[in-house]
Amino acid sequence: MQFSKIISLAVMAIAPAVAISSTDVLLTGQALLYSLDFYRGPWVHSDGDASCITTPEGVINSVELVPGMTCNLYFEPSCGGEPFPLKFDSPSLNRDLGHPALSARCRK
Repeated sequence: MQFSKIISLAVMAIAPAVAISSTDVLLTGQALLYSLDFYRGPWVHSDGDASCITTPEGVINSVELVPGMTCNLYFEPSCGGEPFPLKFDSPSLNRDLGHPALSARCRK
């Protein structure tokens, strides 16, 4: 009985720290890159350090930026090829650019 109580208390203490939402990330000044249109699906965040990133699926279909941040989108893996500078949110790169990006570098 005591063991199950200890486990349940541990889960209650850890769960709020794990349950981070995309809104929480935006409030910390980080860009969000989503694998699906309209800010859905798995996402990754960028704090503007210019590292090359992509989503777990390897495709970026929508981007939420914080003010003052620019993401250079690349249409080849590993930030290869010519960049396309994105300075505003895009709920659908397919609609806005004609196709999704494969990688990105975001800078503040």
